[in-house]
Parts: sequence; structure tokens; C-alpha cells
Amino acid sequence: MQTKNTDTRSAVTKPGLHFVLLYTTAEEFRPTYRRGILDALAYPEGHTIEYSYRVKNISPAILEAVADKALQSVPGVIVFVDVASTQTSTSETVTYYPPPQTPPPSPANYYPLRRVTITAVDGIVGLQARERIRLRLTLADFIAYQPNLPPTQLHPQIAVFDEARGFQGEKPSYFVIPATDTFGTVNVEDRTAWEDVVTEVSQSRQLRDCVFLRVPPLQRLGKSKIGKSRTMVCPVPSDDSVEYVLKPWSVYRMELSVFEPHSKDGRQTKIAVKSSSDEILQVGEPFQSMVAGTAEWALHLATRRDLERNTATITVEVTGSSQATVTTPNPVLFVRIPVGRRLVISFLFLVLGGVFLVSLDKDVVAEASLLFQTFKTDYPELITFVAKILGSILLSWAAWLGFRKLPSAIKG
Repeated sequence: MQTKNTDTRSAVTKPGLHFVLLYTTAEEFRPTYRRGILDALAYPEGHTIEYSYRVKNISPAILEAVADKALQSVPGVIVFVDVASTQTSTSETVTYYPPPQTPPPSPANYYPLRRVTITAVDGIVGLQARERIRLRLTLADFIAYQPNLPPTQLHPQIAVFDEARGFQGEKPSYFVIPATDTFGTVNVEDRTAWEDVVTEVSQSRQLRDCVFLRVPPLQRLGKSKIGKSRTMVCPVPSDDSVEYVLKPWSVYRMELSVFEPHSKDGRQTKIAVKSSSDEILQVGEPFQSMVAGTAEWALHLATRRDLERNTATITVEVTGSSQATVTTPNPVLFVRIPVGRRLVISFLFLVLGGVFLVSLDKDVVAEASLLFQTFKTDYPELITFVAKILGSILLSWAAWLGFRKLPSAIKG
């Protein structure tokens, strides 16, 4: 992997709004911040997450762009700011606010994590300084790290922009600032890039005890002329998030990557994949456990075939520690299963045909025999009996298509 080395000092004096840096920390007394970092590393490309910042912590240039509605579609990078813990967190002392007037005991290290694109800004211009603006971020590529360099290898590229953060002593004023893209492109597959990032981040002071998860796009299993095929399911933007559109009567594959950097006292990391409704979406092999290191786990999902639109959620629960602090991600995928056209057409055809055949009687058959010269019969009762049997078969077939809960058994 190669990382571009360009001079960015001019970008500090003349910042543009073509690129932004979004800083976030992971102190133990900020569980939502920790979960936000872990989830940003877990969700697949194209997924949308939400970060919120107080107005006073957003650069004036960014606030001006918010007022002009010019911040949408601007790319950026999430930067994890690793500082030494200022508070010993226990189950009795967890709080969402840091101790007052307590600077970090040592300088912070910067870990750029992932590229994002700002797709929406939820906030009203003119908010007070302590109120929050919510940024909706669409996840993209992971930042390229070189495995043979120190974990803080990209710190100097971020530190160049410290002037724009408005430091007052050791405390920065701004956590969202304009910047310049000085990060190289990733020339390895997404799984390897994720592993490079979490390997470096796991050596930080704040996230060294965390379990890292990767949830790639779902894959629809099927058959083609050349054999088995897999189709990626990309997230589709909705009103306030994203959803994954799955076809009814189908089987999908989910491949999870888990990185447990440290194993303490032989404890196991347990992973459970759950569906909000087994009648809509069934999970095969929903449980897994591991001790330490990197592990891959594949499971299958089966969708119900039904005559109505269904929605469900897929939740990945990771349990890696008994501590009170947040040490695991908790990704949730919203799934929509639309009604299949072929299923609806087949259902209607079978119902109409079945009702027509069942409703036939001998008088109708006799009249049809007289009306159509090519169709004559001396046994209308027999034809009526056969028609009713065929009609019953068609109606039973329609009921099987419309109300069968799951497709064929899941196969590995």
C-alpha cells in the first residue's frame, strides 16, 4: 500500500470545503463515541451512520457551509483521537461528561479510519453553541495503513491541520474542520484494508480492549449458466437511513470478520446474529465464539415468500467483556423484502384459474358443448368432476405459493 506524501501546510491557511476531517474520541465516559467508532469500522461500504457535534465544536467555515446548504456530498475522513484516559471508569462512575478542567496527561495520537461522504445535515442555523448538529455520513473505503510501519504512521498527516482546530492549550476548539485530502488510495481488497486499520487501532490506548467486527455486503446465492453465482446486495438510501432490499424466497450469505486483539483470562468472544422475525427472515447457524486473533464466519439467511411487503432487522451482537465500558460494536441492518412480481402473477393466475374450474357445473359444460361445435360431449358430469379436481389443485398450489413461510432448507 502506498500513501501519498504531499505538503498540506498551505491547506491550513486557505482551507476549502472540498474535504473535511471529523474527529472523535473514545474515552470510557463517552460510550456513544466509542460505539460510533466501532460501528464505523463494522458496517459495509454504502451504509449510513450519524455523528453529532455541538455547534461550538464545529469550525466557522463548516457552519457557514451548513447555512448555505453546501455541505452535502462533501467527502471526508473519520479521525479517531487517542488520548490517555482521564478517568477510571467503573459501573458506579460511568458518565457522559468528562471531569472539568482535566487535560489529557499526554499528547493525543491521530488514527484516520475511513472515508465518508456527508449526505445530509440535520440542524437549524442559529442554534446555540451547546446544541448539536447531526451529520449523516455514508461510509466508503478504509484508510490505507502499511503493516510494516508504527501504528501512528499517519499521525503527522493529521497533525498538520491542528492549527485549524483552534487549540487553547491542550484542548481543541473544533472537531469538524475543512482540510485537504492527503490520503492515498487502497490497493488491497476491503477485507485486508479493514484488518490493517483495526490492527493499528487495537494498539491505541483507548481501544486496546475492544473487539472489532466487519460486516460486508450480503450476497444472494443463486445459479447461472456457468454454475453457482453470488450477487452483492448494496444498501439503498431511505428517508433517514439505509435499507437492504432482499428478494423473497431466496437464500443469502453473510460473511463476518472478527478481530479480538487480546484474550484476558481465556474469555471467549461470543457473536450472535438475530432476526427480528423468524417468520420473515430465518438465520442459519446464528451463534459463534472465538478466543483471540482474526476469525472468519459465514452464515446463511433465508427469506420468506409472501404476498405482502415485509420489513425486518438483522442484529449482530458481540459479547467480549464484562466491563461496564463499551468494547464491542452493535451493527443493525434494516431489511426490506418486497413482493415478488413473478410470485404475484403466478398466484393470481392460479387463483383465477382454480376458481373458474371449481365453479363449473354440468349445465355450463352442456351449453358450451352446444355453443362450440368443436367441443361436444355426452358426459358433462364427468368433465365437471375433472374440472373441479383440477381447480382444487390450482387453488392448493396458489395457497402453497402465497403462504409458505420459508424456501428450501438452507445449504452451506
